Amino acid sequence: MPTTSRVNLADGFVGASLPAFVKLARRKGYRLVGAERWGFNAFFVKAGIAEDLLPERDVHEFFDAPKVRHGMATRWPRVADRPWVQV
Repeated sequence: MPTTSRVNLADGFVGASLPAFVKLARRKGYRLVGAERWGFNAFFVKAGIAEDLLPERDVHEFFDAPKVRHGMATRWPRVADRPWVQV
């Protein structure tokens, strides 16, 4: 029976950062147009579509969301020493 490695997800750090998603989206031809106020969901639109109605937003505009501030203050110390992957 093969052995599997499991990550403890209890600390809530899963997925990727918003800057990582923006980088991937740009490679695939999409642009960041918004995020809801808590910072849980980001919205991307295909480049060239409705740019006058939904202009591209800078990723740093969303770092002041309540969830982001809370995470930086309470969750960061639990993962600060973990290995990170630069994307």
